[in-house]
Amino acid sequence: MPRNILEPEWRERLEWMKQSNAWAALKKDGPIVCLDADCTVSPDYLIKASQAFADHSVNVAHFKFQHDLSLQADDNLRAGIVAYELHLRCYVQGLKKAGYFFAIHTIGSCMAVRSSSYARAGGMNKKTAGEDFYFLHKLIPHGGWKYIDAMVYPSSRISDRVPFGTGRAQLEWLENSTGGFTYNIEVYKVMEALFKATKKWFLNEIILDEFHPILQRFLTKVNARQRISELRRQSTSLETFEKRCRQWMDGFWVLKLTHYLRDNGFPNQPVELVAKSILNINSESREELLNQLRSIDYLEP
Repeated sequence: MPRNILEPEWRERLEWMKQSNAWAALKKDGPIVCLDADCTVSPDYLIKASQAFADHSVNVAHFKFQHDLSLQADDNLRAGIVAYELHLRCYVQGLKKAGYFFAIHTIGSCMAVRSSSYARAGGMNKKTAGEDFYFLHKLIPHGGWKYIDAMVYPSSRISDRVPFGTGRAQLEWLENSTGGFTYNIEVYKVMEALFKATKKWFLNEIILDEFHPILQRFLTKVNARQRISELRRQSTSLETFEKRCRQWMDGFWVLKLTHYLRDNGFPNQPVELVAKSILNINSESREELLNQLRSIDYLEP
């Protein structure tokens, strides 16, 4: 059951954290955790965060999450948050199927980062939306990523404060409840050929003709030939080259690619259709599909 961080037993956990010598062993280089005021969390939230960052190799992390459907009394808004969470999970699972190396969730109220890594990255930007996405994908290519085995329960509130995210999705759902769409399943099949080809580029030029015509146009638009040549010259080994390719193809780059494919030949599909394709099943309700995606979402691809 989700708990509020101000409940009495949480004060005991906070005291335990203060008395713990875990961060002394790390020279106090512990985690910065980010949590929205209207979220609730599982009782082991702080303990699991402490345990995760006791591992010196962990630099950036993300708590597990799910919207607490039982708290949404409005049936229409409940349907809206189910559709939105399905979209989030379909995107990550689709990227995993495509073989993308950084197929992870990027929800601001669920992220944690080691303080030294935060400082090296120059901190968070001041964008009014998406700052969590940009920040996490800035850090992830440098390694040390982990999912923390504790749960955050984000709010399913309505909001017009930002141009995208949960609040905006819920507002748009109310205005037009025929929504519930996500990226076309074919988008991930087109991407798969691209991610499989990266290893070959260390010794060979990128061959655009082997990709789908729409993907070819995107790669031409972003000057992929020139970029790959530069990365090859800067790399003395396959390992270094692959690392540089992954830094180039970060989450923002892949999101731009996703939107390009959507806008130029692969329109969005109903979210339950994509979920069924990912799960390889024929018929389930949206809530049943969501529960199944939740059960596999944090497994390794």
